[in-house]
Amino acid sequence: MTRFARPVAVFHACDAAGPDGGVNAVHPSAEMPHRRRRTMARARLVRAATAAAGTALALALTTAVPAVADDAVTGNVHPTGGPEGVKVKIDGKGELFTRLIPLTLDDKGKTKLHTYCVEIDTRVSETHTAMREVGWDKYPVAESPFHKNRGKINWVLQNSYPTVKLDALAKKAGLADGALAENEAIGATQAAVWSFSDNGKINEADPTPKNKDSKDDVLAVYKYLTTNAKELSEPTPALELKPKSLTGTAGKKIGPFKLATTAEKLELTAKLPEGVKLVDAKGKELKGEGLKNEAEIYVDVPAGTAAGDITIELKGQGSLHLGRLFIGKKYHENPTQSLIVAKSETSELSAKATAKWAAAGGPSTTPSVPVKIPAGDGEQIAAAANQGPGALPFALGGGAVLLLGAGAVVLVRRRNLAPVKDDSQS
Repeated sequence: MTRFARPVAVFHACDAAGPDGGVNAVHPSAEMPHRRRRTMARARLVRAATAAAGTALALALTTAVPAVADDAVTGNVHPTGGPEGVKVKIDGKGELFTRLIPLTLDDKGKTKLHTYCVEIDTRVSETHTAMREVGWDKYPVAESPFHKNRGKINWVLQNSYPTVKLDALAKKAGLADGALAENEAIGATQAAVWSFSDNGKINEADPTPKNKDSKDDVLAVYKYLTTNAKELSEPTPALELKPKSLTGTAGKKIGPFKLATTAEKLELTAKLPEGVKLVDAKGKELKGEGLKNEAEIYVDVPAGTAAGDITIELKGQGSLHLGRLFIGKKYHENPTQSLIVAKSETSELSAKATAKWAAAGGPSTTPSVPVKIPAGDGEQIAAAANQGPGALPFALGGGAVLLLGAGAVVLVRRRNLAPVKDDSQS
């Protein structure tokens, strides 16, 4: 709730009692020339206006803004569990564990993902396990090689285990059928991912110190992946509706809301006021189903419709593609290892967006406050042709009123055009 401050009387040091401390002491301005008194009065008026402007700005900045729901796919990482790989030796890092790291989505545990690490120097937190899906550009370490090499990481995921079966991967790497074990494929794939995400190069002389028999297999798969990797584009989000909110005016279409999804079938719902419709770019009304990836949604609000708003909601099932990135929900407070999806899985999806409109040519939903300008002789100077909705008057004295509005601070006063006598010349 926005709270408006009560008018506060401001006292200056010169308003205190005189040198003798008595309440009847003569104020220094009593004997001051008339023009000088006017000049000082104007200065005080400007200071008061400035202070009031600061108050208005503070009130504007503290006005609550409605929150928009975050429709990102979320889940929790499990530091242990998941198929283990062989330990690999990375130059400058030593021997590191590898595994397909499990991540369970917040869909009542229906979907369990397997992921690889893309942040070699950060551990998986055992206490801050909440993760959220984000675009590649939201990777939390600005200087990381991930940003330059993320397309090649996606190629590695597309062309290695578990997306590619063991025998098929062995053949691509020049190994005999049945030669490649699951733990070797995981170790080699994780090492290849690290080579691009963190510049972590495998020690080719001794890549698997604890598993000597795995040396040749791991090195063969690693070299195949890192030598042949090509730039691939970022995979489509499972379900995304952007922007999260739009505003407009009755009589015009509001939009577009742009859809990105892997879902083959989506359910579109919205509680619409009478006459309001959801349409495509050509004005064709959209039904509850049939929306596909890259569709655009507009809200058609007829002229004469009262001010209002709606929430658009999409639900469906779609693939969470391999290559999608997960980071800690509160990474910058509690860093945890960033993860990338190693195999596509189908999940329950949902997304929301809001549209809000004002009545065409109608009054603002915030009524303006009538302002009475103090009476006075001569021409009125009004520095505000448009007070704006919700203007609040503050009487400053001397025939002046300060208007505090949502978008402006305006001083309105009267100027006496009659010649002013200079007391100093009398």
